[in-house]
Amino acid sequence: MIIKTLKATNEKEYELKQIEVNGCAAGGAGFSTHITNLHRRMLKKAGIYASRHDVPDNRPARMTAEALYEAWKQFGNNNAVLLFLVNKIDLVQFDRRLIQYEFERLSRDKVDVVRLSLAECSEKLKLDPVDFSLRLVDDGRAIAVVFNQVLMLGSSPTQMELAARLMIERSTAIVLARPGMVERFFSGPNEAHMAAQIRETFAGLWGFEADQTKNNELIQMAIKNPERFVLKPIGEGCGAHFNYFDDDIPKKLVELSPTELTEFILMEKLKPKVYKNHLVRALRPTLFNTEVTPELGIYGSLIGDMTTGQILYNKQEGYTFKTKLATENEGGICSGTGVVDAPFLVDN
Repeated sequence: MIIKTLKATNEKEYELKQIEVNGCAAGGAGFSTHITNLHRRMLKKAGIYASRHDVPDNRPARMTAEALYEAWKQFGNNNAVLLFLVNKIDLVQFDRRLIQYEFERLSRDKVDVVRLSLAECSEKLKLDPVDFSLRLVDDGRAIAVVFNQVLMLGSSPTQMELAARLMIERSTAIVLARPGMVERFFSGPNEAHMAAQIRETFAGLWGFEADQTKNNELIQMAIKNPERFVLKPIGEGCGAHFNYFDDDIPKKLVELSPTELTEFILMEKLKPKVYKNHLVRALRPTLFNTEVTPELGIYGSLIGDMTTGQILYNKQEGYTFKTKLATENEGGICSGTGVVDAPFLVDN
């Protein structure tokens, strides 16, 4: 499981609050490493020495590649290949290519990497009826690990793509796992306080359940003070196309049926600290000394054996730092309202 936890500052308490845990949508690892090095170099050219204390080392691409390589070794087949599951039109393929190249370096080019879309998987992969291994149609080699970064929410997958997804899930290939509830990992009789402490780091969250009375209370609370909340879908990787803010929240809540309502959560809207910075953006005007807010993402990876409960690999290394315009609710890199950034740490 490769995850990225997103955190933002909350000005009221001057604290970090966790706002998301991404699995499938844990992108940016490739770019983040290079941006950190780029900013160190630019600071040096400006006459500012940035130590590793000021601008921390950042190697999420290497960590991700290490986790994939470790999973490949755990599969136990030296002829098996690594599958990168990608969107048909991959808008961030350069970021993921950097992870692929790091994996190839670690494996000394002894492990083949295949990049396929779900549509291509339906044609080029097959499920062995005997041992349920996932294999290439052309030469029969097994797929050891599926690095899945395909986001299906908001799309209209074909029956072939859905069948391919089911085939992958049924196979013996090691697939990125989905995150679960906090209590699931701290379920012991003496661990309840740990779950409570972890939940204290989260932004406020309210789910819409089967109890319509409670749902109505939440709806009225959001309609009365929409500026205090964000209406978010429970799926990950939804981004700017699915989050609702301010006056759009009451409008959306009125539109949703009781069933559709359960696919959303209400989240506390944080008030991040505002800074002044310059934004250099591709094909867009550079913005000087403009007000911005930051978002921090921490990368981690974990490999476990479900049959024994044993943790085989557990590592946290690297971060992503995104800066967006303070006037914008969403910090989209492609839309130009946000940029990939690196932190410069100072004593408070």
